[in-house]
Parts: sequence; C-alpha cells; structure tokens
Amino acid sequence: MSVLINENGADLFRVPVATWSSIISRIREVFTGTVFTKLLSEIIPVYPELLAACHLFKETTFPGLIQEAVKLSAYAREAIADFSTLNAKVQSISGTKVPMDIQNQTIELLRALQERTSPLAISFSTLETQLNDFLSLNVQYGQEVHALVQRDNLPILSDIEQEIRTVQNALFRISGTWMSLSDDLENVLSTPIELTMPFMEALNIDAAIIEWKSIQEETAAFSSVVKEIEALELWEG
Repeated sequence: MSVLINENGADLFRVPVATWSSIISRIREVFTGTVFTKLLSEIIPVYPELLAACHLFKETTFPGLIQEAVKLSAYAREAIADFSTLNAKVQSISGTKVPMDIQNQTIELLRALQERTSPLAISFSTLETQLNDFLSLNVQYGQEVHALVQRDNLPILSDIEQEIRTVQNALFRISGTWMSLSDDLENVLSTPIELTMPFMEALNIDAAIIEWKSIQEETAAFSSVVKEIEALELWEG
C-alpha cells in the first residue's frame, strides 16, 4: 500500500450500532449496581474498577471517539484536496524527469501530511489504552459474574463477549495503522529523497485518494451511529 495511507484506517468507525448498544447496555447494568456497591465489591472483585472504567468510557472515551471521527474526516478531506492537485500535475509530466516545482510541492505535502498524521496516531493510542482497559475489565467482570451464576443459580446477565471481541479487533487495527503510517512518513522524510518518476508512482496517489474517501464514508457512518444511540436514549435507559 502507498506510504500515504494504509488499509483499515477507519475500522473502529465501522463497528455497527448494535455492538455499541450492547456495550452501553452493559454500562447501564454496571451503573445500576452502584446501589449495592459495597456488596458487589465483595462478591465481584473487579466491580469497582469496572465502574470507574464505565464512567471514563461514558464521559471521556466515547466522546473522544466522536471527536476523532470528526478530526479523521477533516484529515481525509484535506489530504484529498492536497494530493488531488499534486496528482494532476504528476500525470501531466512528459518524460522521466520530475520538474523542480513538483518535487518541492511533493516534499511540502508529505511534511504537512506527517504533521497531521502524528497527532492522530497519538490520540488513537490514548483511546486504545482507555478502551482496551474498559474491554478487558468487562471480560473479567463477565467471568466473575458467570462464576456466581454457576454457583448460586442466579439469572444470567448480559453477555457481550462477541461485541468486546469485535471492538478489540477494530481497535487494534486502527491504532496500529496510524502509528505505522506516522512512522513510515517520518522515516521517508528523515533522509534525502530522490524525487524520480518511480518514487512518484510508488506514492500511488490514486489508491490513497480512494482510501481517504472511504475514511470519509466510514466516519460519516459513525456519526449516524452516534445520532441513533442518542435517539434511542441508551445512556439513560
């Protein structure tokens, strides 16, 4: 794939509303238990940690995902505009020599792209830590609750193992993608670049533009998911 963009750049924003709804339902379930915090803490050791993680998810992590979707959409929009202009110039080149003005523009755009990519990589890394902690605690919570169900013949509570796995897989891909992309761009720019036609062709700008457009579509879809969750008043239950 082009050094400009990797695949799976917006995987986390493809997670369907049903998955997020199940996770939010689990959070409501955990919040309901606050009436019996002391008792639950004694019989489900992970409960206090999960309760704190649920508050963090509702107040920081999920709003952070919404903000990142907006930033990612803007990133894709700007990249499309910048590199579409460059692409048109590259395609107009006759011969094998890249004109100096196009060489300068290419370096300038690569630097600008790297400067915009690095903060995204850091933000996704932070969100990955928060969300992974939340998901891992939910797995532990599920195991402890299951043990109680088996021991005391209690009603089975919500099982979100599949939803957790779906989000974890998407989270792993998106965080790795942006960190790798940031590193790749930094490596390319850390040494003198010979801006030949083979280098320009290797950028594969056409494919990058397709990926950026896909990112715009996926972040727009996530905005619809957020609106649907708000309309269903899932947080309030």
